[in-house]
Amino acid sequence: MRNSFKILFFLKSIFVSILIIYLIKTFVYATFYVSDDFMEDTIFNGDLLLINRNIHNLNNNDVITYLYPLDTGYTNKQRPKLLGRCIGIPGDKLSISKSKILVNDKVLPDNETKKYNYKIITNKPYINYFIFQNLNINSLKQVNENEYIIATNVKTLDYLTKFDFITEATLDCTDKGIYDEMIFPSSPFIHNNIDNLNLLQIPKIGDTIQLTRFNIPLFYQIITFYEKNSFKIIRKKIHINGRKTNFYVFRNNYYYIIADNWHNSFDSRYFGLVPEKYIQGKVSMVIASVDKHTKWYNAIRFNRFFKPIK
Repeated sequence: MRNSFKILFFLKSIFVSILIIYLIKTFVYATFYVSDDFMEDTIFNGDLLLINRNIHNLNNNDVITYLYPLDTGYTNKQRPKLLGRCIGIPGDKLSISKSKILVNDKVLPDNETKKYNYKIITNKPYINYFIFQNLNINSLKQVNENEYIIATNVKTLDYLTKFDFITEATLDCTDKGIYDEMIFPSSPFIHNNIDNLNLLQIPKIGDTIQLTRFNIPLFYQIITFYEKNSFKIIRKKIHINGRKTNFYVFRNNYYYIIADNWHNSFDSRYFGLVPEKYIQGKVSMVIASVDKHTKWYNAIRFNRFFKPIK
């Protein structure tokens, strides 16, 4: 009788444990396998991440997973899943000047693993590529005989510039005012580029804006595609859902997301603001990590196991 009770208790404990794990994974946490380099050097290709599904109280600089918001051909299950850093939350005033992010008139501090493109000048036409490989600098482009573009973080750049063959290293930054048609929104009135963003008020539920020819390119996608309104300009007058108006009230919260590999990523600079319904969760930690570009016996990155993400 006593043995039967122990067996029953054991089986019940296993069942409860499995149920708790299932409920946590289904409703609280999820996993995400990284297959791109957009978040280097914070998160690496081959990392397995633990994701907290609770997206309430997201803060600036939180690392999140989200669904690619555009293209009506996707269902939510088919949409590509992306990683990025939430630099603008509903209600924020956001701008970028020479790669520096300003939120509500304050500079958003960089994390030390954030990666930029740098232009380096050398004193010889040939360099030792193994030095760059050993520093995990895999993006190395030769511009001319003594000039290269590399992607790395500030700490690694500081170490690299101690080598005698490097005479100069500067941020490869696009000047303000240069128009890049690939950057959202593609408009001659708004000269945004990868390193500079004009002041943007990020919409939150209930916000009202006055529409002008300068901000229509910013919000047209939200008004028509995300919030399903008709939008026409008839004789220079704005008509939304057949009604003449110069104002619009937002029905959803939106976020601006940029990945840490600043010059080599795909994020809000290219496709605009992301509706809250596409935010999947906040990245908590790296569970495990495998380097797919090395031999199998060196592939497991043990130093990244259970590493918190900030």
